[in-house]
Amino acid sequence: MTRYLIDNSVLQRLPRSSQIRAAVSEILDTDDELCSCAATLDEFAYSARSPTEHAESLQRLRYSFLYLPLSPAIDQIIIDIRTALFAAGKGRAAGVIDVQIAATAVHHHATVLHYDSDYDHIHGAYPQLSTRWIVPRGTTD
Repeated sequence: MTRYLIDNSVLQRLPRSSQIRAAVSEILDTDDELCSCAATLDEFAYSARSPTEHAESLQRLRYSFLYLPLSPAIDQIIIDIRTALFAAGKGRAAGVIDVQIAATAVHHHATVLHYDSDYDHIHGAYPQLSTRWIVPRGTTD
């Protein structure tokens, strides 16, 4: 069984990409788990245009996926990842939220499921992170 921490890059494309919907369905048909965390919830809910849409977004994501809670240990992993990125000459190659999601995935032994090259940069500098493109890079918008 693989535990996948789903990134907003997948969630935002899900409604408009049949290819991504099929890939997510394939994961759901196995014993693998789709997960969310505080950072994925906040990033996804940030797109809401009203309090009602915000509440619905949080409800849908929080209860549709296994929730991976934050812990104090994640703080150090965030620092370690950013330090590794700078040491690799890519200090600003990944955004703050992506680093938080990556650290949460590392802590919970999850694989980040994404459509975002930032995770390639993070993995290149911090190989403890496991990542998977939801579909091959460049195959969807």
